[in-house]
Amino acid sequence: MKKRLKRIAVIILCMFVLPLTLVHAAPANSLQVNLNDLVSGNPVSDLKVSIWLAADSRLRPAGGFEDADVDWAEVNFDLEHSNRELAEYLFEYVAQNDIAPFESIDTGNDGVALFTELEGVYLVVTVDNRNPVQYEFAHFVVSVPLTGSSDVTAAPKGGVIDRGGGGDGGGGTPPDTSTSTDDYSPPDRPNLVPDGDGYIELDEDGTPLGRWEPADDGEDEFWIFEEMVPLGELPQTGVLRWPVPVLSLSGLLFIALGAIMNRRGRQAHAE
Repeated sequence: MKKRLKRIAVIILCMFVLPLTLVHAAPANSLQVNLNDLVSGNPVSDLKVSIWLAADSRLRPAGGFEDADVDWAEVNFDLEHSNRELAEYLFEYVAQNDIAPFESIDTGNDGVALFTELEGVYLVVTVDNRNPVQYEFAHFVVSVPLTGSSDVTAAPKGGVIDRGGGGDGGGGTPPDTSTSTDDYSPPDRPNLVPDGDGYIELDEDGTPLGRWEPADDGEDEFWIFEEMVPLGELPQTGVLRWPVPVLSLSGLLFIALGAIMNRRGRQAHAE
């Protein structure tokens, strides 16, 4: 009987120790930046992605950003929220104050730059060092971790730059920014339905996949695709991981209790 109880105690101890081990073995906070041409959908490789730590996890300005005019408590870090003006301001601030990046990584063939062991608020800037420059992606500001998620994935808007010819290192002559978006040609995609100044793209079954709209600032004549997730508002299904150890432990305790009661019943019957 004592040996059986010892075995049950060891099993229960393992049930508690194993989840703690998995938690400590989990990777630190990470930021994955995916660079894809939003027209062709192809990943963009060999682009340098740099990050600057602008504020720590308590929203206090980090080294070099103490004089930046930013009220971090009022910033919306949701990836769906545009922080373009803030990102452009911080990028100019970095250039003026000659602040070195916290870390820089070149994207691989999959168009991914992965940063790990992060905690705080970061300015993220993508630079194409080709001659002439071929791609341009929007700068953005993100908090890591974000809304309870330790692994943050971001896909900044951008794509191929249409700046004309030239090999002066500046990507050619910038287009006329006064050009109306009404003059933009629609994206070369099937199943497009006009929607205001943009287009809704449908799949073969007529389900909306997303909306194409021209750049709203007139700087670059490319189309931006906003993906639609028709099922994104449905309730989450499935069971989370945390109840599994609790339920398993409860089951083991009931089995042990049943075994003890059964043994005592047999002993009482034998007497």
